[in-house]
Amino acid sequence: MRCLSLALELKARGAAVGFAMTEALPGFEATLSAHGIWLNWLTGPAGGRDDAMDVIALAKKHGAKSVVVDGYAFTADYRTHLKAGGLTLLVIDDYGNIGPYRDEHVLNPNVISRGLLYGAEDSATFLLGPKYALLRPQFQSHRAKRGRARARAPRILITAGASDPKNVTAPLIDMLDSLNPIAVTVDVVIGPGFRSPARIREAVRRSRHSIRVYETPNDMAALMTDADLCITAAGSTLWELATLGVPAVALVVADNQLFGARTFVQTGCGFMADARHGLPQASVGAALTRILGDQCLRRRMGEAGRRLVDARGAARVAQLLCDLRSSGSAPVTSEPRRPAGGWSR
Repeated sequence: MRCLSLALELKARGAAVGFAMTEALPGFEATLSAHGIWLNWLTGPAGGRDDAMDVIALAKKHGAKSVVVDGYAFTADYRTHLKAGGLTLLVIDDYGNIGPYRDEHVLNPNVISRGLLYGAEDSATFLLGPKYALLRPQFQSHRAKRGRARARAPRILITAGASDPKNVTAPLIDMLDSLNPIAVTVDVVIGPGFRSPARIREAVRRSRHSIRVYETPNDMAALMTDADLCITAAGSTLWELATLGVPAVALVVADNQLFGARTFVQTGCGFMADARHGLPQASVGAALTRILGDQCLRRRMGEAGRRLVDARGAARVAQLLCDLRSSGSAPVTSEPRRPAGGWSR
């Protein structure tokens, strides 16, 4: 989704954009098609020399001069092949584990300080911090719609990403029944990669709260805008919530989410809990109780989020890619008036 966000901004600037992938969640190909973005399936495995040669060939076929790579298989050796093929690279990173980073742009919205992940041997240009978070256009449009706290039962949004790999959604629903007797309204999002939606629906039937379930909703920004707080897996969703001013309890369900969650908490946007080895119900419950019981705290967290993320990150990065091409920092085609091409890998 973060690559799609960038692709949409590039298209808005006249760029031709395509995706090269070995696999995708259900429905993603249709999503790309709906936005006029083409998709080429690669046979894989991702990250090898043959894969790099396939990407170079695709880039030449479509006149692309810039490639965006997003994935842990795309190591320094892999990227060296792409650069040798005359391509300018943007590396989307969140863990610092595919270095060294040289003669390329590295985007990591989860860390503000370079020293947290990157060393002196890295000679790349770094785009660090949530100001570069790649958010879809809907979040920019919904920023102005976020209202003040409303006189109604608090509304909680539960979203565990596209697949909920740790199966935290159903236990979260059960946990809400064990909190204080305050009634809450709950919105639950089931993503396209969920393995146990039936378990979630059973938890909804057991709950004493009013709960609505949404399967792969088209407009997550609208659901977030209506929420008083959110319980979420600590991925890119944190920056979506921050830009809308929604406080959150961030569940770290994978190692690569730790840096983003720490930045989220340290800048005053919410709380975090380590759910890599199971849902820590006591700490999550304590965080929820504190946020629900303190309207001033919710307001301060929301204001901190809006200061941190302005929803213009994708626009900044798209403009950078276009500027690199026009300035001559990237290779140019024999047709200088042709829109800059981009390829997301």
